[in-house]
Amino acid sequence: REVDPIGACVGMRGTRVQAIMRELKGEKVDIIPWSPDLVTFVQAALAPAKVNRVRVDEEVIEEPLRDAEGKVAVDEEGKPITITKRRPVMEVVVSSEQYSMAIGKNGQNVKLADKLTGCKIIIKTEKEVKDEISSALAALLREVEGELAEEMSEKEEAPAAVEYDLVIPLEDVPGISERMRERLTEHGISHAQALANTPAEKLMEIPGIGPHSAAKLIEAAKQALEAQVASRSEE
Repeated sequence: REVDPIGACVGMRGTRVQAIMRELKGEKVDIIPWSPDLVTFVQAALAPAKVNRVRVDEEVIEEPLRDAEGKVAVDEEGKPITITKRRPVMEVVVSSEQYSMAIGKNGQNVKLADKLTGCKIIIKTEKEVKDEISSALAALLREVEGELAEEMSEKEEAPAAVEYDLVIPLEDVPGISERMRERLTEHGISHAQALANTPAEKLMEIPGIGPHSAAKLIEAAKQALEAQVASRSEE
């Protein structure tokens, strides 16, 4: 049949554990059931405090390497040799009423539980956890609001894209003679936008158009387009 490990250690009416306490000159003895599951083991180590939940994490720590006698090993320069280890971290959440019991006087309970389980134990109340979550959410919200404000600022600073009308005929562009319009049309330039977007070097390939004329034609087309956009904006 199964044996109750705690009952077996305590003995009938506590006789076994009381005998050990007498040998230790009245030192208090707590009997804690071991468990291969760290969460269960930590909860047992913190009893009688009631644990609401445990969040498991880990951290990387550096520990000195010790020899068989427990002395710290050193290298050729006399510096301590350390080894990197991963230690479980248990964030234990309890109610406000159970907090003092879980911590113990001067943190004695949690320190003993640390050594017993080999874990780093952090005890928090439900209120502390809620406050941390609220602070994290508020920080995230501020970050998102800042990014949105920055995007809006960039949009306000960015110049609006100009959408030119594609159907302003060359006849409506001031400063272009009929003969010049014919030359441009023969080379596939039949409206203001096409003229404004044609490089000066390309225009100079048309007979009768030099650098000065090309620049004037492009500028005239742009002014006509901008005037058209401005009139639409006023409407």
